[in-house]
Amino acid sequence: MTAPAQLAPLPAAPSRSRDTRTVSLARQLSLAGVLAGFVLIFTITGKGFFSQQTWNSTTQYASEFLILGVAETLVILSGGIDLSVGSTIALSGVCGAWTMAHTASLGAGMSILLGILAALAVGAVIGALNGFLVTIGRITPFIATLG
Repeated sequence: MTAPAQLAPLPAAPSRSRDTRTVSLARQLSLAGVLAGFVLIFTITGKGFFSQQTWNSTTQYASEFLILGVAETLVILSGGIDLSVGSTIALSGVCGAWTMAHTASLGAGMSILLGILAALAVGAVIGALNGFLVTIGRITPFIATLG
């Protein structure tokens, strides 16, 4: 009986070269440098750039975009894209404002509460419809959320 033939070892899986990693790191550092440069320029030329008022207004006006950005990031990471975010926000806001205006006779507190609930309900219904079209209807997220 003869001994089984020895197989040659498989080549190692291709990995990212050191040059590619260096270029990627250089891009990230250059973007950080540009951001640091802008901060430095605005700190020197702008009055009160690092003031409490600037911080308050930035966090107040940018918080909704932060929440939307995190939610949209999750959608993109799952392999889809949701184009209906802006129109859903607009429709929810209009429905909430309409509800507040037409329930003002119930008092300010109740009117605001009903307006918020109406806006959330409209957003939830649109989100559920989009989710139904994508999962059950097997429509591409890009097309399902286009209109």
